[in-house]
Formats: sequence, structure tokens, C-alpha cells
Amino acid sequence: MKKFLSALIVTGMLAGSMASVASAEVQPMYTQGKNSKVNVYVNGATLKVDQPAIVKNGRTLVPLRAIFEALGAEILWDEKTQTVTAKRENTVIKLQLKSKNAVVNGKTVTLDVPAESINYRTMVPVRFVSEALDAHVGWDAGTVSVFVSQYPAMSIVELGEYVSLIEEKLTALSDAAVESDTILNNYLNKKITLEQFRSQHKANLKEMAALTAEIKAVKVPDDQLAQRYANQTITLFENLYSVCELRGIVLGETTGVTRVQELTDDSKQLMLAQTAYENEFAFLEEFNFEQ
Repeated sequence: MKKFLSALIVTGMLAGSMASVASAEVQPMYTQGKNSKVNVYVNGATLKVDQPAIVKNGRTLVPLRAIFEALGAEILWDEKTQTVTAKRENTVIKLQLKSKNAVVNGKTVTLDVPAESINYRTMVPVRFVSEALDAHVGWDAGTVSVFVSQYPAMSIVELGEYVSLIEEKLTALSDAAVESDTILNNYLNKKITLEQFRSQHKANLKEMAALTAEIKAVKVPDDQLAQRYANQTITLFENLYSVCELRGIVLGETTGVTRVQELTDDSKQLMLAQTAYENEFAFLEEFNFEQ
């Protein structure tokens, strides 16, 4: 499995000792599913449902209407025949409760287990989503989560190729950001003087700027997914650089309470931005596509 985000910075280092951020405001990337309930993410966003996905007899069942509508399908229900019809563009799907067979554009598709009704919601095996609407389905046992993606397989392959080109630089940039934290803590703990702090902090910022420039110089595939990832990655690290630069100014000079508050606010926004970034792209790790 290709790891797309293995070089991400750790959010905890961003606040530092100077900018105390209320961590409760930053939600975890993926939450742990409770009991037999399963988290469902569609294209990186949490799927909000009144009947959660569940694991039953070793199979993950998801609410058909909610997940199909999130993927752009229109749902019709025939009470008399207990049949669901889903339509999206040129795809028509018919599925009857308690049946293991569905019809997709006139062709019969066999489900792992029959569709069933739970709390008046039609539940189907998650793999049926992939077969019916040409989506990709991933599973993370650690967080008890299902990830559904409509991105074309080739888009994810191209993104993986791009990440492989910049991964070492991302790792080095992450290490440089951690080093910024170390320099900061050394000064606060009186292990280095103010002059040493200023010198080390300046060299650290220079290294971060150079690495960011190297990442920018790498050609990005024309694919929209890769371009969005590249733009957001660069923006995230540029904002990180600004926060590191600002806290150096706050520590190295007499700047007053206003700049300290500015640093706190900027750090908080950076942490929230990283969480949003992870929510959009981290689910891609669940997919493994070969060219």
C-alpha cells in the first residue's frame, strides 16, 4: 500500500511553548468507531447518517440511500415490491430487500449478503458500492472506518507518483520544522543564549525556505487531484514557515502582547488547516492502485 502522507508534520509541534492552543478545538483526523458502528467517509468527508454503517457477521453494511446520494445518485423506493432503484447519469441500479442479487444496467450483480432493512434503512455490503457506481472502497480496521472515493484510479496513481518525487523533501521539511521547535525549547529552557537562538533560528528558516522552493520546482501532473494536493501542501508549509518565523520574532524581540496573540491565532489556524488537509487526503492511503 502506497503511503501518501507519511511525511506530514505533527500538529502538536505547531503550537510550541509560546502559543498555547486549545487542542479540543482541533478534531482528530478519524475517530474510533464505537462497538459495531462504522465510520464512513466519502471523498474525504464524513458521511452523516441516521442509521450508521455496521459490521454484521463479518460484513460491513452501509446505508444505501445516504451513500448513493453522496455519490450523486437519485434514489426511488417501491414499497409494494420492496425494491430500491438508484439512477446516476447512465447507470440504473435495482435492488430488492432480502435479495443477494442486484441489477446494474441490465446485468445481474451478486452481493456478499442480502440487502436488509435496519431501522427502515436499506443496508447493503460496502463492496456493492464499488461494483454499482464505479467507486473505490477502502477499509481501516484501526479506526473501524470505510473510505469511498470517486477519484479515477489513474488520478490516485499520478498523485502517488508526484508524492514519491517530493517525499524526501517533505520529510526534510518536516524535520526542519521539528528542529524549529527544538531551538525554541532550548532557548526557553535556557540551554542557549538569545544570540544563539537568533542565529540558529535564522539558519533553520533558511533551510525551510530552500526546501519549500525545491518542492515548488517539482513538476506537478496535469491531473486536478495532484494539482490540488500540491497547492494545498505548499500552502500548508508556507503557513508553517510564517508561524515559525513569527514566533522567532516574538521571542527574539520586545514585541508586546499583540504579537503573542497574533502568534497564538496563526498557530491555531494552521492546526485547523492541517486537520482539514488530512481529512481531504489521508483517506487515499487506503487505496492501492497499480498502473
